[in-house]
Amino acid sequence: EWFCGKTDLAHGTFHDLPATRKAIRVVTVHDLSFILYPETHTPETVSVQTRLVKHAVTHADAIEAVSESCKSDLMEVFNIPPEKIHVVPGGVKLEDYNAPMDVAALAQVKRALGISRNYFIHLGTIEPRKNLPRLLNAYARIRQRFHEYPQLVLVGARGWKADATLEAIKHHDFGNDVIVAGWVPRETAILLLRGAAACVYPSLYEGFGLPVLEAMAARVPVITSTTGALREVSGGNCIFVDPLNVESIEAGLDLFLAKPDMAATRAQAAYQRAKEMTWEASAVKLENLYRTLLKQKET
Repeated sequence: EWFCGKTDLAHGTFHDLPATRKAIRVVTVHDLSFILYPETHTPETVSVQTRLVKHAVTHADAIEAVSESCKSDLMEVFNIPPEKIHVVPGGVKLEDYNAPMDVAALAQVKRALGISRNYFIHLGTIEPRKNLPRLLNAYARIRQRFHEYPQLVLVGARGWKADATLEAIKHHDFGNDVIVAGWVPRETAILLLRGAAACVYPSLYEGFGLPVLEAMAARVPVITSTTGALREVSGGNCIFVDPLNVESIEAGLDLFLAKPDMAATRAQAAYQRAKEMTWEASAVKLENLYRTLLKQKET
């Protein structure tokens, strides 16, 4: 209020509860990976985020969870009554994926990265929760069993505890079969996603899983985990694997290669699901939440 004057509602959009005198306070919780999977984070992240979220969910007037799965985690970990938690899912910008494909630009990006044939894509920071060492082990098995198979392109910045992933790549001596693209501009990431044979995302846990929704919007088949919010977000229209089991991830890759028509059918159904999960739809739900909270305060 010192900066803004009279405030009716204040919303902290990432685990941090705004300090106010009289305003309704809302906080967004994206996931509880630092509590449920602390080994996938740094000790500092676990300590800071746990303190922030514990304070936020205790003192907030309302909590916005990004999925029903996230809501369930909040209820279980912090014993929060369900009526205090409101689900407002993330979304996707369909225009990014419905515009005509810039074939020339995609070809230029592929040449620059060394992509010479069909490819799987993984979108996300290289960090333990993304489960890339197991994906790489499964991919190594595919290489041994198939004469022809897609390349594997890892798109995303190097994050914390990335050494295990980089060591797995070195151990298997993948050569040009595995390409570590690193961080790329969003426009490039969208191009690469739209041009991929499939998106592989065997994450250990997600509070939402935006890359999966983006792949759905791009009509790209998805191979992903049964854990966290991923089945919820996809509406069940993916090839699902057990992220803790290399053989299961291998079987998911195998199923895609053996039954491309089935994968394409699921991808089309997933696109219909993505059409319902736009940022515009998210904004409407958030607006309705604000109006409900303000009306409750008046009464």
